[in-house]
Amino acid sequence: MCAEQPGVRDDRREPAGDRRRDAGVARLHRADRLSRLPRVAAQRGKLSAQRGHGRGPRAVHGVFQPAPGGAVLHLRDLRRAAGAGLRGLPVTPVRATAPAGTVAPGGVPGALRLWPLFLGLALLAALWLGPLPERSRGSFAAHMVVHMGIVAVAAPLLVLGLSRLWPAALKGVPPKLALAASFAEFALVWGWHAPALHNAARVSAPLFLAEQASFLGAGLFVWMTALGAAS
Repeated sequence: MCAEQPGVRDDRREPAGDRRRDAGVARLHRADRLSRLPRVAAQRGKLSAQRGHGRGPRAVHGVFQPAPGGAVLHLRDLRRAAGAGLRGLPVTPVRATAPAGTVAPGGVPGALRLWPLFLGLALLAALWLGPLPERSRGSFAAHMVVHMGIVAVAAPLLVLGLSRLWPAALKGVPPKLALAASFAEFALVWGWHAPALHNAARVSAPLFLAEQASFLGAGLFVWMTALGAAS
């Protein structure tokens, strides 16, 4: 270790008194800056009020009043005030509804929900516009296929599709009508299967149309009362 040469000053060494003096000067500078902060904040508040006509950062669009003492509000203060205002608002639950034929509550398009109605109409078209009406003139089996297809298959499909299209249509049907509709359908079917009417409907187009229309009406009546009583 080499000794310090005389007459040569070591800048790395600083007396303790100098360090204390520098620390005191730094504290004085900090105290001076802190003492000037309120005045600077007040001056900035006045300038903001003059430029924005009282609607600077301390008063946003007439919602927030100017802060006392010229203090500057931070963004977190605005968020807290906005949250407090929102918490005081009444909350009204909104129920999402979909008109008939557009979107169902489960997210299924209304056209897909009405598939029973479309299938019933397609079945009626196949039964009446196909070869079965012509064959039913000489074939009792073809006649029964048309009859049961209308009453037992097409009619319930149509009623189910209509109930989805107009849900309130079947709610007012009293359950007592189901038994009356069954007796009416029974009497109508047996009446058209009497030999005289049955043979006449095979050779007369108007009677055939009346027979088929009555079968469809009776089937719709039976299934409407049955589904209405079940719901």
